[in-house]
Formats: sequence, structure tokens, C-alpha cells
Amino acid sequence: MQGRNMLSDLAATAQRLEQTLQRWIAEGWVQPFSDTAWLKAAFASDDLTLQSVVTAGGSLEVAYLAPQIDVTLLNSDVGAPLIASSRSDPRRDLPNASFVTQRSDVLSALLQGKAAVFKPGAPDAALVDVRVDRSRSVTQPTTEASLLGPKVAFNEDLTTSLNLVRNLLATPALRVRQHTIGTLSRTRVATVWIDGVTAPELVDEVLDRLSKVATDTLLSSEDLAQLAFHRSWTPFPTAQRTERPDRVARALGLGRIAIIVDGSPFAILLPVTLGAITKYLEALFGPPVTVIFVRWLRFVGGFLSMVAPAAYVAVLSVNPSLLPADTLVAVAQTRAGVPYPVLFETIGLLLILDMVIEASQQAPSPIGQTVTVVGGLIIGQAAVQAHLGSQLIVIVSAVTGIGTLLIPDISLAYAVRITKYPIMILAGILGFYGLTLCLIAIAIHLVAQESLDAPYATPFGPVRSWSLKSYTLMSRTRGERALRPGVYRPVTLRRQPKGGMKD
Repeated sequence: MQGRNMLSDLAATAQRLEQTLQRWIAEGWVQPFSDTAWLKAAFASDDLTLQSVVTAGGSLEVAYLAPQIDVTLLNSDVGAPLIASSRSDPRRDLPNASFVTQRSDVLSALLQGKAAVFKPGAPDAALVDVRVDRSRSVTQPTTEASLLGPKVAFNEDLTTSLNLVRNLLATPALRVRQHTIGTLSRTRVATVWIDGVTAPELVDEVLDRLSKVATDTLLSSEDLAQLAFHRSWTPFPTAQRTERPDRVARALGLGRIAIIVDGSPFAILLPVTLGAITKYLEALFGPPVTVIFVRWLRFVGGFLSMVAPAAYVAVLSVNPSLLPADTLVAVAQTRAGVPYPVLFETIGLLLILDMVIEASQQAPSPIGQTVTVVGGLIIGQAAVQAHLGSQLIVIVSAVTGIGTLLIPDISLAYAVRITKYPIMILAGILGFYGLTLCLIAIAIHLVAQESLDAPYATPFGPVRSWSLKSYTLMSRTRGERALRPGVYRPVTLRRQPKGGMKD
């Protein structure tokens, strides 16, 4: 008897709530979604589709943007349950739906590939996710070659990219904070870090900068890096970009932060230091001797690509006395017939070399390889035969081009390609004195840069002997692998027991 009374009270309460809601609708306090004229006025676009679904309990309106939805999902998840229903109640017929009462929420949902279901007189609308999946499958890295490491790379889907990171870091301490940036694009951005490892003040700084980004369209991680983390008037990258999940996982383990942008296959790593950019992951998968050899080979190649042309110009145009007499005569014979100074000769051929490298990078892979061969062999040989350059400058150009390709980060490679020109011009005017002045100016510029309060030139300046040895120039020992670099200010400096073995 008591149970019947409770059911009667509940039924009476529900009836009173229904009467109150209908009165609010009649008085204009609540706007029902039955009238879809506002939706047509908001979009005023031909791809907005409005369909009436007639059921046994009445008719419903279904709205969606045709290019955004999967027709099969629409029919199976929305159309079929509504037609088969006898009550015309989206709350009962669509169990996977979410309900909103604001028109702005409906507009946002339609733009995200959802279908909206309106019931005449109802104060809310049902939203069902029926978006079409246009994300490409996980493929191998294209800009960061992986010889011995994992063969997977991020793609343009944010969910897939986050899943790749979580597969490598299966810990509940991994934190993900999502934002929406862009008044027109409404781009999803995910900030990823490890709680208990990454410094909280570092996380707060990144989140604060992201919250202050004001733009209408955000289409790639490069746009975000330029808006939030780029420092003007420096050719050197102030945000590290990577398409490899294993690089992101290693960076997070060191106390850094990753930012992944929906629609971009590249993640941003912060803070960034010169040591982190010049680090080559493949060197981690070999014996210590191989690691040291590969790292030093890349450092020497990158340095030669920046100073070799300037040294060539300085020796031949300002400081020829530095060469032995026999060598000077041999060099002079190679330049016989070249009608302009060494500086103009070097600048001209290096410009051609940069155009060849840029064309090979922009062109498709088979054509790019052909462009490189044609530019390196045929154009160089033709220039020598036409007395537009000496044989020695062809060798210098080849060393410069190969050294540039040895730099693991493409943004840093562009910086080196740019800085070699002012060094070369000043070396052509002042000789080795000008070359030295330029190198000092570049060193001062790098030391003056910061990335989220982390010295950009670390571990070269300020010199951190442990980090310089362990993470940049030499091979890490077991004891050194147990610690994280202090430049990232990690909460816990120790990573593992010394030696990597449990007691």
C-alpha cells in the first residue's frame, strides 16, 4: 500500500513538472526547439539538411550538415530507432544521445559532425555523433627517419595521436588537458604532461599562454608555435616539432610538455634547448662507441655546413698567406678564368645549392631524388666547365649541403642555412676576423634566448658538464641514465635506480 502511494506521488509530481514546463514555454521563458527557422538563419548554407521523421508517436526533425556525417551511421543510430519507436521520445529511443538546451550548443555540435533531433514542444535537443571518419591510418615517419626505432608516426586525428602516446606511457600519472582555440576553426588542442615529473609552474605557464592565444583560425601546430611560443627575429627554432610518438614519450619522461593539435601530424615539445634539438634518437639504439661516433659526426657536419664557405672565402680573398705557397698556386689554377671575386662565386653557387635542396624537399620522393642528382652533378660540372666557378667551390658546396642534411631537426637546418650567408659576407670583408666576430655574435644570441625560462643554449651555455656529456656529446652510463636533466626543473630528478637494476 505504501509503495502504491509513492508511485502515485511520483506520477503527480511528474505531471505537475510537465504542466509547469508547458506554462513556461507558453509564457516565453523557455524556447522549444520545434521551430527550426533559427537554424536555417544561423547557417544559411546549402549543406544544412533538415529531415522530418514520422513515427507512430508523432514527427521529429533531424538536422545535420551533409559533408560532416556518415549516412550509414545516421540511418542505423538515428533513423532506424526513431522509426521503430511507438512513443517518439528521443530520451528513450536514442540511448547514446546527449541533450542540450542552448542553441549555441546545437550549432557547435552540428559543426563537429553530430545530428540534432528536435521534438515539437520539447525544451531540449538530442545530439548523436554520426561524424564520418576521414582520418588516415598510422604510417611511418616521413620527416624523421626511423631506422632502428618504432615505425609509427602521428596523424591528423587528435584521438589517434593521444592513443599512440598512451600506448607508450601506460601510467595514470599521464595528464591531458584539452582546449579549443580559434573562433572560426574551433580547433582542439591537447596539452600532455606527467604529473609528479613535470614542474607545476611549467604546466601553468604553458596553459596560461594557450589561454591567451587569440585567433580566428588555428590549422596546424606551426600556427600555435608562432602565436604562443615564437620569439621574433631569431632563425633558430624556439619550439621543437616532432611526428614520432617515441620522441614525445621520451621528452615527457624527462619532465617536458607536449602539445598536440587536431588536424596536424606534428607535436610541439617544450621547453626546447639546443641540446634537445641536436639529439638524434637513432644513436640511442647502438653500442656506446657508435653513439659517440654518430653524435660527433653530426655536430662536425652541422658546424662545417655553417663555417666552411666562410672559411673558403676568408682564405682566398683576405688571408691567402695562411695557405702554403704550393697549395695557393694550385687553388689559383682552379680559379683561372672565373671572372668575379671569390665571395660572389661562393654566394652564387650556394644559392643554387639551397634551391636544389629546397626543390628536392618540396618535390615528390622520386622526383626529389632526381632533382638532387641533377643539381649536384650536372649543374656543378656545367658551372666548372663554363668558368662560373672553380672545382674547389664545388667541393665546398658539397660539404655544405651534406653537412646541412646531417642536422636531425629540419627547423635547425634552416637556421644554419640562413646564418651561413652573413658569416660568409663578413668573412669576405674582414677575413677570419669577421668569421670569428660572427660566431661570437651567434653564440651571444643563442645564450640570450630562453624557452619557458630554460636557457636555450643548454648544455653549451651555460655549460652543464653532466648534461653535455650524458645527453649531447657522449654516451650515457647506467648511473647517468638514472637522472633527468635539471634544466627542465623536474619534480623528481631521479628516474630509476643507479645502474637500472632493482636491489
